Order: sequence, then structure tokens, then C-alpha cells
Amino acid sequence: MLKINLNKFLFLLFIVLWFLWSNFLFANYILENDNISLFLVWLHKWISSNNFDDNNIEQEWILNLLKNIKNHAEVSVISMLEFTVMKEIVLDKYLNDTDILLNNVWFVLSSLKQDIALLESDMNDCLDKKDLYDKQFFESIELYDQIYMNESLQSSVDAQKCVWENRIKMNAKIVLYDKLNYYYEFVKTKYNYIQSQRQLIIRNFDLIKNGLIDELVITKEALNTLGN
Repeated sequence: MLKINLNKFLFLLFIVLWFLWSNFLFANYILENDNISLFLVWLHKWISSNNFDDNNIEQEWILNLLKNIKNHAEVSVISMLEFTVMKEIVLDKYLNDTDILLNNVWFVLSSLKQDIALLESDMNDCLDKKDLYDKQFFESIELYDQIYMNESLQSSVDAQKCVWENRIKMNAKIVLYDKLNYYYEFVKTKYNYIQSQRQLIIRNFDLIKNGLIDELVITKEALNTLGN
């Protein structure tokens, strides 16, 4: 019996140590790769799993992601590549950073969407309760029951507060979701286009920068016309 219990203990110890080590390695990896956004996502999940109040941290990394993706949306690829000789390396780093950022924002959008749905559900539950308490209040008047009336009135007030609180929280998250989603869709489109045209941009950067592509196209069309 002692041997069996010892084996169970060692097995549980191994599981705990493996879990802690894997989390340490993951945190260390993303910090080494200078990906603070992903680290904040991991930290948020870690704190949540340990039942800490993580509302401030959640707001912090959502705003951090919003700032980062807005900056990515405003980046000019031409300006970024203009003064570097390592255009391929710089462009690939930009694409890699953008890919990571898009994944992080997608994670946040999914989380916000779930939070909004839960808050809406809670708000509707509170509305249903308020309707019930309002009916009870009018019933208490018909019954001339002061205690019942006071209890129904207080319950109705509490239910209304619940509606307001959930509506305010839901609207706040909707604002964050809409702003993030706007920049997410824009940056995703920008990323997909640059990714698909990567080689063309690198090979013909000087022509693109100087606006000669349109002139070349017009010249080609003119030559083809003159050749007929």
C-alpha cells in the first residue's frame, strides 16, 4: 500500500512540475522573442486560472493591442523600406510581427465577443426579473400588503441596477470590439496583400517608390498600340 501511494505521489509531483516548467518555458520563449502582447495574453490567462482580479490587466493588454494594431495600420511600407539595404529582412520582420499581432487580436476579439454575449444574457435575465418584481409590486398593492410591496420594490430596483450595470459593461466592450475589429480587418487585408506581393515589392521597390510602375504600364500599352 505504501508503495502504491508513493507511486501516486511521484506521478502527481511529475505532473505539477511538468505544468510549471512548461508554463515557464512558454513565458520565457515569448519574452525572448520580444512579444509583449502575447506575454500579456498568457499572463492574463495565468492570473485568471489562479482566481486573481485580472480586470485591470485585461484592460491594459487590450488597449496595448489596440495601440499596436493602429500603429501597424498606419505604417507605410515604402517609408519603412526606403532607407534600408536589407529590404527583404525588414519586410519579413514586418510581416512576421504583423502575423503575430493579428493572431493576438483575433484571440482578444473572440474573448470580447464571448464576454458581450454573456453580458447581454445577464442583462436580459435581469430584465425578466424586473418585469416579475414589477408585477409582484402591483399585486402587493391590490393585496394591501406593505411588506410584500417593499420587498418587491427593492427587488425591482436591484434588478434595474443589474440591467444598467450589464448594459454599461456590454456597451464598453462593444466599443473596444468595434475599434479592434476595424483595425484587424484593415491590417489583415494589408498583410495578405503585402504577403502575396512580397517578391514583386522587393524586386521592383525603386520603381514602386518613384511611381514609375504606372508610367511603364502606360508606355507598354502605347507601344502595343503603335505596333498593331
